[in-house]
Amino acid sequence: MNGRLILAGSVALLAAGGAVGAFVLWRQSSDTHDQSNEELQSAREYMDSARSTTDRAKIQSYLTEARAHANKAGQLWEKNIYEAMLIDGEALIRLTKYSSAVEVLERALALHPDDAKAAELAAGAHHQSFLLAKRDSDLAAAFQLYEKAADLGAPPRVLLAAAQLAESANQQELADKYIDRLQAAAPNAPEVDSARALREARAARPGGGK
Repeated sequence: MNGRLILAGSVALLAAGGAVGAFVLWRQSSDTHDQSNEELQSAREYMDSARSTTDRAKIQSYLTEARAHANKAGQLWEKNIYEAMLIDGEALIRLTKYSSAVEVLERALALHPDDAKAAELAAGAHHQSFLLAKRDSDLAAAFQLYEKAADLGAPPRVLLAAAQLAESANQQELADKYIDRLQAAAPNAPEVDSARALREARAARPGGGK
């Protein structure tokens, strides 16, 4: 009889211990998620600060902090990995680390292939990488991603950026295609004026009207 009571008591203690252990694990997980959210919010704030100043030293500092907090947020909770990668990728573009930005943003796109913001950022990274290194692969990827971003509802600036890229690559017919698409899609957008200026600048160059 005493043996049965001892066994029953042991089972009860084990069950209680398991419940306590589960609670401890839940609490630790909750704390980790809260910490991740705090890190992500800090990353957003540093990125906003970098966008809103023209002081180069401050921009560098803010972007470095944004990257550090974004990476920490992603490490702490997988739910925040995607936004953390977008922040990291944008920061890398602004830091002119284009190859690294391409790598990060392509991974983000693999997670959410139908996100317009990710497509726009990845296009921008390839765009800047092309201007620096003149790789045809970057040029093709940038055009593809700008078009994808536009199809997914990105702002008119993506079509202007695509036109500017085509112009810089001496692909005038393609530039005109993007300008025409921009004018048709958003005739009252301020980007239309910039697109017209792009055409006017080309026409003013020797042989530019050809």
